[in-house]
Amino acid sequence: MTSEALGAYLNLMADILRRSDVIDAIASKQTGLVYRITTWESIYLQFRKILEHIAFASLVANKTAYAEAYDDYSRHWNAKRLLGKLAKINPLFYPQPKTRISGKGHVWEDWIDRTDDFLTKEDFVTLYNMCGNIIHTKNPYGAALNLSAYETGFAVWRTKIISLLNTHVIQLSGDPKL
Repeated sequence: MTSEALGAYLNLMADILRRSDVIDAIASKQTGLVYRITTWESIYLQFRKILEHIAFASLVANKTAYAEAYDDYSRHWNAKRLLGKLAKINPLFYPQPKTRISGKGHVWEDWIDRTDDFLTKEDFVTLYNMCGNIIHTKNPYGAALNLSAYETGFAVWRTKIISLLNTHVIQLSGDPKL
């Protein structure tokens, strides 16, 4: 990955951290949102933006191969579709969460794959769709929004995103290095 691409990747990750802080501030009522639905719309809007950042970070990491396959790559914006296209180019594109194992003293000995409690590609699609359902105005004749599911589920989604990104590696297309 070029230093320019690495900088873009790190900027996207930094923005995810800031958006996580916004989620925490809204959830802990540090903000002045007074209407119940707008609280949850605002939280899930931040989740949606985080998912888009994850997808675009994967694009940045695999730009060369992606651009070869899709000459209109700069106009791709749908995060869910972007993941599908990235998977065709590089099946290992998605961040791979790791856990540190400590050695003697305070020295970290090794990294192992995290096996659970992180945002999987399937979770990404589920959360992406949930976000779309709450941030867009509902047709008054359609199914009602189950707001309590959003209220009770947000902490799980937050934890899964942090578990995915806190310590992770990415596999570049055509590059054996992580």
